[in-house]
Amino acid sequence: MAVPDAAKSLHDKGREAGSRGNYAEALTLLTKAAELAPDWPYPIYDRAFTHLQMKNSEAALADYRRTLELSPRGFFTAHVAVDALQREQRRELPPGFYLAYSMLEFMSDAQRRQVIPQLVEKFPRFAPAWLEFAKLAETPQERLTRIEAGLGAQPDADTRGMLKLTQALTLTQLGQNAAAESIIKDLADDPATTIAVEAWARSLLAKKRQ
Repeated sequence: MAVPDAAKSLHDKGREAGSRGNYAEALTLLTKAAELAPDWPYPIYDRAFTHLQMKNSEAALADYRRTLELSPRGFFTAHVAVDALQREQRRELPPGFYLAYSMLEFMSDAQRRQVIPQLVEKFPRFAPAWLEFAKLAETPQERLTRIEAGLGAQPDADTRGMLKLTQALTLTQLGQNAAAESIIKDLADDPATTIAVEAWARSLLAKKRQ
C-alpha cells in the first residue's frame, strides 16, 4: 500500500507529540494522517493508544477495532487491546486495566518480575499475563505449565499464537522436535493465525529444514 509522504510526516509528528504528553495535538495530527491515508492502519492504531492514555477507553476501543478492520490479521497489539477493552466493558476486568497492563513495556526487568506474578494471581483469566509469566519461568516444565494456563484463559488470536509458538520452542528445548514442528506447521497453515505469528512460524520452519 502506497502511503503519501504527507501522511507519514503527520503520523511521525503525531507520535512525537504523544511522546511529549501533548495528547490533543497528537490526536489532531494522527487524524489528519488517517484522512490522507484512510487504508493505512498505523495512525488509527496510534490514535487508539493516545485515547487510551487520555483514559477514553470507548474511543480507544473504537480505533483499535478500526485498526483490525484495516488489518484483520493483526497489527501490533490491536488484538490484545480489543479483547482487554471489551472485557473492561463487560466488567470482567476493572476500568483502566489495559492501560495499566500496556505500561509493562516500559518497566525494567526487575519491575516486571515483581508485577507479572501479581497479575496472573489477581487476573488468572487474562491470557497475555500468562504469556509474560511463561517468559519468566526458570525451567521448561514450568514454562509449559504457564503456557497451558494461558491457552485455557480464552486468549485473543495473537496471544494464542504467541503462546503456541513459545510452547513449540520449549518442546524443542526438551528434544520433542516432532511435536514442536507440528505446532509450528499448524500455525503457519491456519488462516486465522495473525500475520506476525505466521511470519515467525514460517521462519522457524525454514530454519528446521535447513
